[in-house]
Amino acid sequence: MMPLIWSNIIVSALLLFYHLIHIFFPGSILAKVMGGIGEIFSFFVFIFVAVSLLILVSKLLTKSREYFYPYMFAVLVTIIIVFALPYLVG
Repeated sequence: MMPLIWSNIIVSALLLFYHLIHIFFPGSILAKVMGGIGEIFSFFVFIFVAVSLLILVSKLLTKSREYFYPYMFAVLVTIIIVFALPYLVG
């Protein structure tokens, strides 16, 4: 379960870095390159979030509560960065 928590943290950090580059350096070469990568990356992030939510729901429905709260926090942070941050920035 710990690798799933770390993968959520890494995805959140990458998305945060992506948005910060677009906020502070909107016309730079790095922003343009990351914009192209971001289109492909965002598709995989939505799949990743969906799988993370399925795992979270399965942990809710079963008796296995090991690492439940850290995983729930990591998933919530990922969802906030994926869905809320683009609307706050744009």
